[in-house]
Amino acid sequence: MSQQDIDWSLPYASHRSAVMGRNVVSTSQPLAAQAGLRMLLAGGNAVDAAIAAAMAATDGNKAAAAKLLGIARRDPCLVVKRTTYSHGQTVTTVRLTHPGSRYLLQGSFQA
Repeated sequence: MSQQDIDWSLPYASHRSAVMGRNVVSTSQPLAAQAGLRMLLAGGNAVDAAIAAAMAATDGNKAAAAKLLGIARRDPCLVVKRTTYSHGQTVTTVRLTHPGSRYLLQGSFQA
């Protein structure tokens, strides 16, 4: 669809017009928005940008993430980071946090 194919008339009572843009990322945290925008500029799509922004928002504000998860400030945690690959390229990266106060963490090791 080209610019000439768009009907710019306003058939509704509101006189607001549509705002269109390219490479737009919106978050509550500027650094997260910048991470999403950098992903778009590097050739990523909207999903890539959303994931990058979410990762930046969580890593950049660990106190807020801990509060959302109900983790106390000094609570020991087991953090597992898992990366999934397909054809040699990273597909997903997940960080799982297991608070010690909610789990019985055990391990066994053999020499």
